[in-house]
Amino acid sequence: MNSITPLVTYIFRCNTDVTSLNSGTAVKEVVIYVSDYITKSSLKTHVIFDSIKSILAKSCEMIGGSLPSKEKARQLMTKVVNLLSTKMEMGAPMICMYLLGNPDHYTDHTFVNFYWQSYVSEARRVWCSNEELETSNSVDKFTLIKQKGKLVGLSPVFDYIYRDNELENMTLYDWVCRCTRVKIPTKGAGGGRSLADDNEDGGLDAGPPLGKLGKNIFAFTKDHPLHKAHATRVSPSKDTVVPNIVGATLPRRDQGDREYYCSTM
Repeated sequence: MNSITPLVTYIFRCNTDVTSLNSGTAVKEVVIYVSDYITKSSLKTHVIFDSIKSILAKSCEMIGGSLPSKEKARQLMTKVVNLLSTKMEMGAPMICMYLLGNPDHYTDHTFVNFYWQSYVSEARRVWCSNEELETSNSVDKFTLIKQKGKLVGLSPVFDYIYRDNELENMTLYDWVCRCTRVKIPTKGAGGGRSLADDNEDGGLDAGPPLGKLGKNIFAFTKDHPLHKAHATRVSPSKDTVVPNIVGATLPRRDQGDREYYCSTM
């Protein structure tokens, strides 16, 4: 029986297994168990074929019996799936949820990934030299795109830097929660086609005349590499949308580089 703590179950609103870890050995065992559980690799090909072979070997009598071919195939597939799911250490509820197309978790909030280090690095460029940026925790990640025969670096930070003037007063927090980059449809395109559909470079170069921007869609400034084919869609403000801060551990006030902490905050 799993240990149950009513208070923890009430707070998390899900099944819980509470265990008292009173020794270093118990802590190590739990760490090893959890690490092994969440890092399970998929089955090797030879293991899958060996499983199928064992099922066929055990089902010779059923295969040679008088059952209809459709029923034989159904029973064989059921046995194969059951054996593979056992070897993969997957429970029946998880498999049923997948087959029914249901999600593996439920939440009343939507979480948007926010890679904070790129924004801090861009802000620090104003007063920090390249040497200082290299020695700090700054991380710059770019996606290389082809534009007019040249490779151009595209960063998600550009969407916020080169936003429309009407969005100038929008905070970064609101931007992450409410704004997404979308393609601008071509003029007169009834099927929702965009410039990327008619351009071998992925819609990054100049293309056909653009149609009118829709409601709550704002163009990028001309300095944005994708301003000719993409724009910003602003969604209504919702308390259920929360930024998921991704990247290194946020700097602390009482440890590390004080300047980096202040600039991040």
